[in-house]
Amino acid sequence: MKNTIYILLCFFIKTSLSSQVSTLVSSSFPQSLDFHENELYYVDRFLGSINKVDVSINNPTSINLITGLDYPQSIALNGVYLFYALSDGIYKINVTEELPNPILIVNTSFQVRSLAIRENELYFPDTTNGNISKIDINTNNPSIENIISGLTSPIALEFKGKELYISHNHGTISKIDINSETSNIIDIISGLDSPYGMAITNNYIYIAEFSQSRISKININLNNPTIEVILEYPNVIGPEDLAINRSTLYIAESFGAKISKFDISTLNLLEQTSNKYIQIYPNPTKDFIFVKGLSQIKNFSIYNTIGQKVMSGVISNMEMIETKNLSNGVYFLKLDNETILKFVKNDF
Repeated sequence: MKNTIYILLCFFIKTSLSSQVSTLVSSSFPQSLDFHENELYYVDRFLGSINKVDVSINNPTSINLITGLDYPQSIALNGVYLFYALSDGIYKINVTEELPNPILIVNTSFQVRSLAIRENELYFPDTTNGNISKIDINTNNPSIENIISGLTSPIALEFKGKELYISHNHGTISKIDINSETSNIIDIISGLDSPYGMAITNNYIYIAEFSQSRISKININLNNPTIEVILEYPNVIGPEDLAINRSTLYIAESFGAKISKFDISTLNLLEQTSNKYIQIYPNPTKDFIFVKGLSQIKNFSIYNTIGQKVMSGVISNMEMIETKNLSNGVYFLKLDNETILKFVKNDF
């Protein structure tokens, strides 16, 4: 088993992560994603449509659910109902109907960029005025209730249990406990660039950084999490939203005109092969790293997340490797084709 993981890891390091991103379907301007079982629902903003695609089959074909919408932006699924936002309000359709009939749920006077559902309540941001609001979707003619105000450009919402995570256009992700009477907001991390979309699995938030055309992740179990860039695109693809199904991350590439997918289980292999006797510190680092626990001199190579070798040499125990010329991001230190260790370069 250990040899199998090692072979897979060597392949991962030598192969560009970008090359492991494959196209699911083409779309003129995909924006918002959500899953029901194996069906991925998404918005095509330019075509004014809401569509679905079965991700469990090879070479799937996209199916239109509803067309002729005026710049739809966000969707959220709850049972057989799909909720979506237009410029004038929030609507719903029954996805089991052959010709879904749109029903207006509530009028809005602001742009709704994200929808998130917990139990019978639908949450959404007012980006312009800095509010997070909610409605009861089981009530006819529901009233909009503000739950928090005074935010700076909230964009995307994502639930993990009772905690609502909020990304802000200025590059921060924060959270609130929706069961708390005080609704105190807690900042989780800053330093992101236009975090337009989020997806949560296990203890990680995956983040679509629109302006930088990259996908990052943070561990929300840590008190001071570090941004780990897992995908950096050489071209401007404008990732708008993310969704996770099993171990696959789906990416709405608005400027790339497609929905792509990436197997995030590959990333977990790195953690399985870390050697508990050989360690890198400091990690994260700024200008240098030390390798502790070596019993003899080793050849080393450092790779970035797209599989490029950026540095190599010879290292002995407690010897320093300079990292000050590396760009911020995640790197992998390989020692004599035996051990691979992950570290983060961060100038912040």
